[in-house]
Amino acid sequence: MQAKVLDVPPVVTDQERADEWADQLEDLLLEVGRIFPRAELRRRAASCVCGLLGPVSRKNGWQIAEHAGDSRPDGQQHLLDRACWDVDELRDVVRRYVVEGLDDDGAGLGPGGAGVLVIDETGFAKKGRASAGVARQFTGSLGGVFPCQVGVMAAWATTAGQALIDRELYLPREWTDDRERCRAAHVPGQVGFATKPRQAEQMIDRILPSLPQGRVWVAADEVYGRDGAFRAFLEKHRLPYAVTVPASQTVLPRPGWRHVARLVQRAASEEDWAGLPAGPSQAGTRAWQWWVRRVPDPDSEVGRGAWARWIIARRRPGEPQERDYFFAWGPEETPVEQLVRVPGARWSGTRGRPASGNPPPRRRPREGEAGSHSNSIVPIRFTAYEIRRLLALAQPQLAQTERLRRGLTWSRWRRCHQAVARDCHRRRNRARASMRAPAPPPRPS
Repeated sequence: MQAKVLDVPPVVTDQERADEWADQLEDLLLEVGRIFPRAELRRRAASCVCGLLGPVSRKNGWQIAEHAGDSRPDGQQHLLDRACWDVDELRDVVRRYVVEGLDDDGAGLGPGGAGVLVIDETGFAKKGRASAGVARQFTGSLGGVFPCQVGVMAAWATTAGQALIDRELYLPREWTDDRERCRAAHVPGQVGFATKPRQAEQMIDRILPSLPQGRVWVAADEVYGRDGAFRAFLEKHRLPYAVTVPASQTVLPRPGWRHVARLVQRAASEEDWAGLPAGPSQAGTRAWQWWVRRVPDPDSEVGRGAWARWIIARRRPGEPQERDYFFAWGPEETPVEQLVRVPGARWSGTRGRPASGNPPPRRRPREGEAGSHSNSIVPIRFTAYEIRRLLALAQPQLAQTERLRRGLTWSRWRRCHQAVARDCHRRRNRARASMRAPAPPPRPS
């Protein structure tokens, strides 16, 4: 008797993709589970990750614990506050997972099939004084100076996608100069003040052994690009780069040619601007106008295999006066078409979704339009938002009566907790009012 041939459909269905993602998430949780020494911690860590991926309105300990089915938030708070596990080891495991998962077989987002290491910062709105690093400081993600925490981030970008692989919390001087405040926030005693470029250098030293050797370009924000020591660090490690610089950045020590903005204005004619794509975006491919010139460098190498420096200016076709400027350094034979893709890698992570993380806006086709029937529409690739929704739906669902029972339990717990907080708040206000009240005048004798 002959065995029948397994019938494998030629097309992978969306259901099969969703099942595969759920299996991969389970495998990843098993892999990182060895970092947590106790089974209870491993279970809570897995619940925390599922809560972060799930439809939880606010990612705090209360709502993650409720999503996990716990009766109180104590377990999640213990996991993130008092439990003993190695945060840096978890970071290294995630980095290896990302680098392996985003391997594109040399297709390369950057020149020569290289990946792009993106260095940038982001702010997290945070009030109060107790959380480490909280201060009034500028952050571009919030659009100004706000009470917040600022993190220096490193992401790895290839044609397969982009994901974070390292981070450092920035501590302003008002924190590092106040050691009592640092101890109260559990900041290690050996941690001192470091500027954001120095923190980025520390991360790059940690990251490089995990990245493919000789296939790395670096893209960075203006905070790092204007720092000469940071660019020298990259050149010392033989890391090609394309970094943002301010309009006032010095280029040539020559009157009238010092600032990059004045140099571009003086040297760039209208015919010199070339329209080149800077990589994929939500709307397809970002089209910009670019002006690229090599900069004479007496200290650079000469001959085959030499490295060169470039000035790059970029503008939108409809806004010619709004320009961005970049310094680049890398192999001399790098084509301009590939060079301009390195700055664009900073935004490749937002492909397929807005930066806010909300679902992409969609418009229902009108009657008679092409694509007015769902069967004729070719869907876009799965976005991160859609994958998260499908992973949440793949989790086991509780019966309605059980969901209602848990919801009522949590409702009572929250209301009791809020009642205690309200009473404490009122007692504190009464105590403050009594301290401010003037003493009664003495009675006449």
